[in-house]
Amino acid sequence: MTRHSNRSLALWPIYLAVVLVSCLPQSRFAAFDPIVTEDLIREGCEHDIPFEFAMSQTPTKRSYDATFLFGPEHPECSAYATITIARAGVLLDPERYEWHKRIVRNMDKDNPPDMRWAPYLLPNIGRKAIAGFALGSGGGGDFLVFTTSDGRFDVQIEQGNRLPEDMDGPGVLCEKIAREISRRYNTRTRNSPENHAAPQGRRPEE
Repeated sequence: MTRHSNRSLALWPIYLAVVLVSCLPQSRFAAFDPIVTEDLIREGCEHDIPFEFAMSQTPTKRSYDATFLFGPEHPECSAYATITIARAGVLLDPERYEWHKRIVRNMDKDNPPDMRWAPYLLPNIGRKAIAGFALGSGGGGDFLVFTTSDGRFDVQIEQGNRLPEDMDGPGVLCEKIAREISRRYNTRTRNSPENHAAPQGRRPEE
């Protein structure tokens, strides 16, 4: 066997890998790539703080991460925003939603209409949505997760930070970002040639 033949055989696994990768089906979450962008996150912040933007994926989820940059002079400061896409039921399963709804309604039962939590913790986005927040020493965060209006995907927006009290963070507005993702997604699916009628039971969109 010639040296050329040996080299061809050695390269065969590489050729095969390239062919297999090129034949893989497009990710089911790829439709969100033109929706979840750096501009989306930038426009969903109260303050213009630079950030690094990256996408990662597992077999069940696709995540878009913004890591905000405060410079070497502020090593104690950190802030992030993460948007995660998964098939419906993975991030917001029906039991979790019903439990959350019961808790919020119980909190609201003795409150006057203008002091109720439901508009904030059960926002009218997509088919269904829940929101929450957490506060701790030196930092905090909040999240919002909703199921798209067509019932196909769950979308979660979460943000957190650790900042001194006298320093402005990015001010990530989870609800604003969620509403814009829902709006863009609905526009794209309505215009898609593969679009089908949405399943019954959809709530009115915001």
